[in-house]
Amino acid sequence: MEALIEQFSFHRWRERLWSRVRGERILEVGVGTGKNMPYYPSQAQVTAIDLSEKMLAQARKRAQQLGLEDETAVFYGFYEFYVVRDEEPVGELDVNGYSGQVWYKDWGVPQRSVQNLVP
Repeated sequence: MEALIEQFSFHRWRERLWSRVRGERILEVGVGTGKNMPYYPSQAQVTAIDLSEKMLAQARKRAQQLGLEDETAVFYGFYEFYVVRDEEPVGELDVNGYSGQVWYKDWGVPQRSVQNLVP
């Protein structure tokens, strides 16, 4: 059943969404089983993370089937990703690899802009 829904609905949605993604470095938070992988921009370096080892195992398998480079490393620490607009850093996305908490810090706005995106 899931395969039918994926083929007739989500496939087009994923294709349209990923065709609009720009940039050399992309972060996919919550990669799951890697269903977006076939649509990754070919020129981009994509970092895909997930809290579930089982999901990551499926994503690794899918990456291998698609011939994508897999430099997998399990790290339960703290990730920092800088948000860049027009080649200037404008914010920071922080991910706690153990708890899954995600924060976004918009550097163009006062301190109150720090948000916990995932409770």
